[in-house]
Amino acid sequence: MATSSISNLSAPTDQEIIELFFARDQGALDATAQRYRRFLYTISYNIVKDRQDSEECLNDVYLALWETIPPNRPNSFKAYLIALTRRIATDRYRMRKRQKRVPDEMASSLSELEFLLCSPDSPERTFETKLLTEALDRFLKELDSEDRALFVSRYYLCMSVDSIARAKDLSKTKVCKKLERIKNELKKQLETEGFLL
Repeated sequence: MATSSISNLSAPTDQEIIELFFARDQGALDATAQRYRRFLYTISYNIVKDRQDSEECLNDVYLALWETIPPNRPNSFKAYLIALTRRIATDRYRMRKRQKRVPDEMASSLSELEFLLCSPDSPERTFETKLLTEALDRFLKELDSEDRALFVSRYYLCMSVDSIARAKDLSKTKVCKKLERIKNELKKQLETEGFLL
């Protein structure tokens, strides 16, 4: 097995971690865990609301990284990690939901954006989903940085309103009002673009 060529004196950068994956150096997993474990655990826990399930999600994320890098070479390692973690935790959430062990925050977060949720994957929905994703990207780019951070925290990272309020040093009421305004703006844009009737 190859040994890490990265100096132990400083933490490797994201690009250096990716190079370790390409070299099939298992130090890539250690470096990823050292740099991102707490962050990824928080994302996972926000979705599944269970410590053991969150730990299992992290193990699945590390395995998925090992299996997908290479051939993938992410432009943003952090964004790649977030996407993997959300996908894996959401899959576990859906499994738990089928077993009637549904965490409130994920269900609450999703229900707030129910107008955006597509029916289960089907060939005829793929193109519509792609267009909806592009519309959502355009909408987020038009938001100011604070509103974008609130939206992403609530609906992408599945943080509770209380957690967002504490993190942003805002009242819970203000966070709720801002999120409601953002959702209404999103609905209006989607109606204008023909996604909603």
